[in-house]
Amino acid sequence: MRRFIVPCFLATGAIVSSTSMPANAQDDAKMACQAMDATFEAALESGDPAKVVALYTSDGEMNAPEGIFQGTEALAAFTKAFMTPGLKDNGVLKSTRQVGNVLVCSGDYTLTFPLGSPVKVVTGHYTRVLTKSGNDWRLAQLSYNYTPPPAAQ
Repeated sequence: MRRFIVPCFLATGAIVSSTSMPANAQDDAKMACQAMDATFEAALESGDPAKVVALYTSDGEMNAPEGIFQGTEALAAFTKAFMTPGLKDNGVLKSTRQVGNVLVCSGDYTLTFPLGSPVKVVTGHYTRVLTKSGNDWRLAQLSYNYTPPPAAQ
């Protein structure tokens, strides 16, 4: 059975409420999260695991239902195992938090698999922890879960 990946991050540590941030900082944080969402979706849909792994820091980590994958080699192996040609990823950003050079982006996602795939749709929640590297934001940690499908009636 194929493994499925979805963008999610688990944030640990102190997090400042966005209500205490100036409006322009909140907007900047939201724009950075939206940009990472779009970049991650495009990398995932490309079918090229290297494009997904390139978004992470060198010691980046993914916490998935299948396990914890840390570092470039582990992320590449896991990403390669789940990628399916024709996969479509749609993330919906729900919240952002920034503390200095750390940005936490959380939301919901829907993965739609191509015709003929044993799985059609997977939904769930994600949290991404981004760290500032120069002028760029990089994935330090991605955590996600799956939302079980409704029970058959």
